[in-house]
Amino acid sequence: MYAGNKRIAVHERCFERGQIVIGDGHFDDRPYEERRRKDALQTKFESLGPVAPRYLKGLARSRQGNLREQALQILKLAEEYGKETIHAAMSHTDSFD
Repeated sequence: MYAGNKRIAVHERCFERGQIVIGDGHFDDRPYEERRRKDALQTKFESLGPVAPRYLKGLARSRQGNLREQALQILKLAEEYGKETIHAAMSHTDSFD
């Protein structure tokens, strides 16, 4: 991505519709307060437990399906089975490494 002649970002090409590309350096040049702002869905997902942010990032990098739909389905499972159960399941997978 360019702003004028200056390259400001580089991303892997995403061929799936509705995918969110998350880059570690996306907010490096912004004030801390702006870096902390998150989408409401992301905030809710990350409230599932300590591994949830890494798991979400792993889902985004996997490029398998629609990230938003996957996050919503996992949150729906958390409502049915409890956050602790879903967090335990996320903790036992290696798909987010």
